[in-house]
Amino acid sequence: MVFETWGLDAMNNYNVVLIGAGNIGSRHLQGLAKVKFPLNITVIDPFEQSLKVAEERFNQIKPTAKHSINFNLDIKNVPDQTDLAIIATSSNIRRSVTEELIKNSKVKNIILEKLLFQKKSDFQFIEKLLHKNKIKTWVNCSMRVTPFYQNLKPIFKNKRIVYLLTGTKFGIATQAIHFIDHMAYLLNDYNFEIDTSDLDKKILDSKRQGFKELTGTMNIKFKNGSTGVFSDFQSGDAPIIAQIISDETIATANETTREVFISKSPDWNMQPSKDPLLFQSDMTNSVTEEILKTGKCNLPTYSESAQVHLKLLEELLKFLNSNSEKKYDYYPFT
Repeated sequence: MVFETWGLDAMNNYNVVLIGAGNIGSRHLQGLAKVKFPLNITVIDPFEQSLKVAEERFNQIKPTAKHSINFNLDIKNVPDQTDLAIIATSSNIRRSVTEELIKNSKVKNIILEKLLFQKKSDFQFIEKLLHKNKIKTWVNCSMRVTPFYQNLKPIFKNKRIVYLLTGTKFGIATQAIHFIDHMAYLLNDYNFEIDTSDLDKKILDSKRQGFKELTGTMNIKFKNGSTGVFSDFQSGDAPIIAQIISDETIATANETTREVFISKSPDWNMQPSKDPLLFQSDMTNSVTEEILKTGKCNLPTYSESAQVHLKLLEELLKFLNSNSEKKYDYYPFT
């Protein structure tokens, strides 16, 4: 266990709990360091090495306020009251971690990382638990709070779009949820169908031990005729590029180089966009500030995201069980 503190007047600060200090969790922590008003931050992870790396990354950021911070191995050491919790664990333990947090602290707001859970029953269970405890909850499908992607909404309003996503080994199972959610956000529509027939039949082991990953092409069709084509190559080094196309506009984002462009009718010249793509460490601060000050944020709500998650995960599970010797009764993705 590691303990470190900035600031003296911790009693009047907001209590923020971060559970899971791995790669994404430590980036959330860097974002918390940038919050403009003081926080009491508690970081929970069962692995001391993860806490050490998180502490190092926190120290890379010059805090903009006098935060206090506590690194701890045991979730039972959370504060009695939590203004905001960010749960950045793997999907296989997220239900139990969420239950344990609510058992040990009175929680006001939660941000859950995706993919949410590994079992269909967990979605309804957690929804009931959140409702019972009156906890506002969002899911970190962060394209909605990334300036470039967020500001496309009025541009593509009431449009039929083609949404293309291509790259090498970005992980369909892991990353598709972000882009499907973005399509739903742009179209104001959660009525879509997923076709997995063009995914690669070879099931891959994820970089994260115990999980699976998929490549190939997945197709998404929305009620208004909009379509998504997500293609993940098993070989090569193709950059991750998202392109949203309508009859009047083409928006292009190179997620690998962080370059973004807009082309518009009638000349269709590709112009660099002033709206940036942000890293997680540059988004958590603004989302945290908005939630703590207003009780709102632009991330999808739990109910919205659960709907998208289940449509995706149920189709991926069917595909997996049709192409794997082992038959799964859960979603082995994270």
